[in-house]
Amino acid sequence: GPEEELNRSFADLERRLIRCVKAIERSEFPSDVKRPILNRLALNLNGFFTAYFQKNVVDVMKQYSKLLSHVLGVTERSVDRKRRRDGKIRLGIASGLLRSHNGVNWAYNWVSQLPNDYDFFTYAFNSSSDKLTDKFSNLGTHRFLKFDKDNLQEAIEVMKCDEIDILMLPDVGMTPESRILASHRIAP
Repeated sequence: GPEEELNRSFADLERRLIRCVKAIERSEFPSDVKRPILNRLALNLNGFFTAYFQKNVVDVMKQYSKLLSHVLGVTERSVDRKRRRDGKIRLGIASGLLRSHNGVNWAYNWVSQLPNDYDFFTYAFNSSSDKLTDKFSNLGTHRFLKFDKDNLQEAIEVMKCDEIDILMLPDVGMTPESRILASHRIAP
């Protein structure tokens, strides 16, 4: 029946993820030629829908994260600096859905009510914008960043150069951008 099919699909997903992680762990660090291919793979890895199996997906999500870290070549997740103590707290808000979308709608009302102790840096990876995008951009420094297989590292470097203290991913897990950014430590 349907439940048996769901169980088989879930078990197959677990087996395939483990097999992929082992295969990538055995391979050498990717060359420059392989990097765009692996970046494309990273942009297509998304475990968001595993929640719909209605099972404990913690181990599967750990395998997704492990696979993504290997694909991206992320070996160390620590930040090489401590939070700046001078000036306002730099709060970064990054999303591929920084527009009127359920993944980020909640965030604007929350951050717009924060005290004046924050400098906002918003990063939109989507090419379309609307009134909510404009509201986010009016919070402070706003950047439209290209986030595709050829520009992943460049976008991450731009964000690191802004020296944000906190990075908020309002739609974490919903988009490839949020999964990739969650694998990096961009802010302390």
